[in-house]
Amino acid sequence: VYGRTPKFAIINTGVVHAHLRAGAHVAIPYLSLYDQLLSSFLDDFLHQQLKAGPDTLVLLHGDHGVAEGFSTVDFSTQVEHRQPWARLLIPAGLVPNASRLRTNANRLVSAFDLHETLRAALLRGAGMAERPDAAKATPQAPVDLLQSEIDPLRTCRDAGIPASLCLC
Repeated sequence: VYGRTPKFAIINTGVVHAHLRAGAHVAIPYLSLYDQLLSSFLDDFLHQQLKAGPDTLVLLHGDHGVAEGFSTVDFSTQVEHRQPWARLLIPAGLVPNASRLRTNANRLVSAFDLHETLRAALLRGAGMAERPDAAKATPQAPVDLLQSEIDPLRTCRDAGIPASLCLC
């Protein structure tokens, strides 16, 4: 419908959390249904992308790590809740350096970096130039994961992660 105009869409699944407060017997059908809907959407979407020429980045992001089902709030659960889960699906044609991307996948990445990566990809997709200040990267600046390699010695402070959430 919009041709080559870059777009952004978000699906918020916060409603699933509301049912978690009601108890496990209520939440499990909602979680299972959500998993089925997401899986079906991604299958259809990725199949269409293969036909049309892949040009879309997909960010799957959670507000905490992958939980191992319902459990008591012990130390491991508290640690898991401090580690947001994310997966960025990027068509190979949009990756200038696959080795760099694989390297970054094993480095300290923050939501700020994911935002910067998506922002920069939208600008490139629209044929727009980077911001003039983008070349003046500082240790605290977010990283475009497609264009720059993350420092292997990056700290939470460098990544903009508050000390209270840092697991380093």
